Amino acid sequence: MQNQQYSFFFSDIVGYSKMVERDESMAHRMLKENNKIIKESVISNDGRVVKYIGDSVFAEFASSDNACKAGLKIQDNLKQRNSLSRKDERIHIRLGIHTGDAIWENEDLFGNDINIASRIESIAQPDSVFISDAVLQNVNSPSNYHSRQVEHVKLKNIHSPQTLHKLYPSKKEWEQESSAELAEALIETGVNFIDAENIHDYDTKSIAILIFESLGDTYYGYGLCNDLISEFNRISQVYVADIQDVIKYKDSDIALPDIGRKLEVDNIIDGVCRIENDRIYLSIRMMSLETGKTIWKGELSELTANLNVLRGKIVKRVLEILEVQVPD
Repeated sequence: MQNQQYSFFFSDIVGYSKMVERDESMAHRMLKENNKIIKESVISNDGRVVKYIGDSVFAEFASSDNACKAGLKIQDNLKQRNSLSRKDERIHIRLGIHTGDAIWENEDLFGNDINIASRIESIAQPDSVFISDAVLQNVNSPSNYHSRQVEHVKLKNIHSPQTLHKLYPSKKEWEQESSAELAEALIETGVNFIDAENIHDYDTKSIAILIFESLGDTYYGYGLCNDLISEFNRISQVYVADIQDVIKYKDSDIALPDIGRKLEVDNIIDGVCRIENDRIYLSIRMMSLETGKTIWKGELSELTANLNVLRGKIVKRVLEILEVQVPD
């Protein structure tokens, strides 16, 4: 198994959850149409759809040029489609592209550069294509693309600030938005920029702890998850996904790595617990999204009256794996 370089993109439908709440059958029809439009452009540009993740699409290309051409073509096709559709039937997507190394594992791609692509998509504007600086440096002729640079962008749980570029479908649209206007629009949507004079690497580790499956009393699975999240929230070097975000994936059939990407973390923890004779038994595992491998698997047991001891063991082990100094 070797690292290979790819260009990859993630797309996401804007407001899809609300679409489902409003009219589930129509939302599913629109999702199918969206996926068809994306797949056709990916294939026609010599790419491959790696997987569909809810309303997101993850695709890979051997060429940065092909990834950019596919992204722009997808947005153009959706724009034409939307011009013929009612307002409530229009599809708007965000699209982010990055180039870097990745590893194939269990029919999926893993690596830090995959995480960066996913985070770029999450800050992209609706109906737009955002790319990393690595992508622009890898295209054959950067001058063939109408783009504006955005520097010092802080992507969630990515250590170093990133230089990104917004691709425009035409010179006319490029001329309609200045660099200052683009930066202001991104700030309004919550994108974080880092002061250029105080740039340094942010070495924050990130995890998500899913609600543990309970064989019996469901209180313990939720309670243990919630308490662990609270424990990690007290540790400044670790970002942990919020319980309100995690609970959305309870009993979900979405694959573990894809939940991690949705939650924008680098590691994810899940497990199964059961109560027997006043003891809690927990089977727990931790997966790295950089490698796609399980980096910890354990069988733990403690009296239900001593759940704080169990939590302490889990926190200590996770911090050791993340190479974060265990607090006193």
